[in-house]
Amino acid sequence: MAPFVILTSLDYHSQQEVEIAIRSFANFYFNVTNKHRNRIHLVIIDTGGQQKEFIRLADKYNISNSVRIISRHSKDSLKKALRHACLLFLPTANSSEELISKALSNALPILSFDVFSIRKFIDNSCGMLFRFNSPEQSVSIFSDMMRMLYFDPEALKMLRKGALKKYKTIFSWKQKKESEGLPQVVHNPEVVRCELRPVI
Repeated sequence: MAPFVILTSLDYHSQQEVEIAIRSFANFYFNVTNKHRNRIHLVIIDTGGQQKEFIRLADKYNISNSVRIISRHSKDSLKKALRHACLLFLPTANSSEELISKALSNALPILSFDVFSIRKFIDNSCGMLFRFNSPEQSVSIFSDMMRMLYFDPEALKMLRKGALKKYKTIFSWKQKKESEGLPQVVHNPEVVRCELRPVI
């Protein structure tokens, strides 16, 4: 069976958000059997400067063998990660429009908090969002989302189709307008196999 790869970007996240990301994956990872753990991987996009912290947390939660860190500046690594990932995990109140666009164009559903910067691009046709209450609740809900999508490939397939459709609806149209030199339109906020090891 193909690997189940979760892609996340932790650039400029708070320490709490980084902890939530790592703990959510670890909680998901340790709540499946060894047979399934062999398929599950976390790929972290790093812009530099936080790699040691990511490795420390991966070691702390005993998931180092299932974590890989790639540089955002390596176009080939990023393209490969986007191509092989199953979903994009963004446990943050901030978001990169460029990364969301790339994820949707690669048919990746997005798991994140229900905040305006995410909700203006993502709805329940192409992602899963919830309002932040506490770190413990966030870890529990995010890990449950991961587990649900892992064990329900049809649900994942539907979200992937929705992600590609959302990209075509929002971003491809937006890029066409920009290339034509026309003004941007504000989006409606109502719409809403590689060796996976950390490297230094």
